[in-house]
Amino acid sequence: SVNYANKDYYAMYDPESGYNHKAYYPSPSELIPTSQYLKAVEYGQGTGWPLSTFSPAMFIFQTKGVTPHDYATNVANIIYAPGAAQTKVNANLRMPNEWVLDAIEVFNTAYIANSNKRFPAEIDGGSVQMTNKMGYTLYRNVDKEETEKLPENKGKLVYGYTMGVSTGDPSGIDAEASIKNGAHIIYMDTNNSTNDFHERKAFSIKGK
Repeated sequence: SVNYANKDYYAMYDPESGYNHKAYYPSPSELIPTSQYLKAVEYGQGTGWPLSTFSPAMFIFQTKGVTPHDYATNVANIIYAPGAAQTKVNANLRMPNEWVLDAIEVFNTAYIANSNKRFPAEIDGGSVQMTNKMGYTLYRNVDKEETEKLPENKGKLVYGYTMGVSTGDPSGIDAEASIKNGAHIIYMDTNNSTNDFHERKAFSIKGK
């Protein structure tokens, strides 16, 4: 368990946005300043911002020339899937590809044959598998060549990584153990989830 009552933590939601469903968003600790609430814009039907635990396609972006709030509240940026009724429940917010900083395409291991790419190749050229309802997580792989190249890492890298669910991290480097040993880790970032991530047995929480 984790104690979220920490003034250095951030609440990844803002009840004032409209995403205030108490089953998803309990009131943040009074120790967390409201300036550390992630701001959001509600444009669909739901009262909770959903991130699929089944087969997510996650991306981060930064707007250019317009604030995120102004972009998301501009009705001209709302689109609908072909054939879908143009109602609030079907509303989607279009996003220019060039705004995307990074993305991860995730396919459920039980339904690989029925999975289809949602991101174009220029955003994410591959995919990573995720087993549902096991408490697993997805973890970025270590760039073995670049990490070993750092002179300050001599004698500090820990090998024999065992937290992978199947193949694990191809580098064999235990990133967390190496960091605790004083090493600097460079992670894979090829815009291809197949190369950049692996399924891990447990999540990692960094705290004070």
